Amino acid sequence: MKKPCNLIKAKNLVQAKPELSNVKIKFIWEYFIFTSIHYKNFTNFFKNEEHYINSMSNLYKKIVPWVEGLTFEEMEKENKHCHIIEKDKNPSQYSLIKKILEEYFKIYPKLEIKNLFDDEEQSFYQIASQSGVRLIGKRVGNKFLLFFIDCYHLIYLDENFTEDYKNYKHTIEYKENITILKLDDFCFEQEECLECEVLEKITK
Repeated sequence: MKKPCNLIKAKNLVQAKPELSNVKIKFIWEYFIFTSIHYKNFTNFFKNEEHYINSMSNLYKKIVPWVEGLTFEEMEKENKHCHIIEKDKNPSQYSLIKKILEEYFKIYPKLEIKNLFDDEEQSFYQIASQSGVRLIGKRVGNKFLLFFIDCYHLIYLDENFTEDYKNYKHTIEYKENITILKLDDFCFEQEECLECEVLEKITK
């Protein structure tokens, strides 16, 4: 078993590769900013610990397996809200995502993705889950690189989304000396493998 490594440091974005239309999506966690943020009208804080746990459980156990069971083409046909966000065609959403990331990197400089905005494509990607949560990241070939979660449909505003989220304040506290596991190093065949008891054994 590989030893856990400290990944809390500025990272370089993986280089783009040719798009593969017939290959299942690979979900990449390495760039996921796990703590929450307020930026103008955007927030992805949670109501309380139970809300956070339920949301993360839904992400790990339902959303990610659904994503990795499809190609990008299949996912976009199944859910029209899964799509690329381009600077030229979606300037408001692209600009908001960029500013949210810049705010993250200003507050947490060790989480910065060094060459993120050097990409010639100048685009992001949104995955919409059945629960309404949006995953914001980037498509690189058949990989989806998760950056952050849009819990309340705020990148593309939806007046039908009426949850009272503005006063939510719960999040996971950021610590510079935290150890992050690359889950690709381990095999999770059962849902309970993502429960605390098993993760505690992995980190020993």
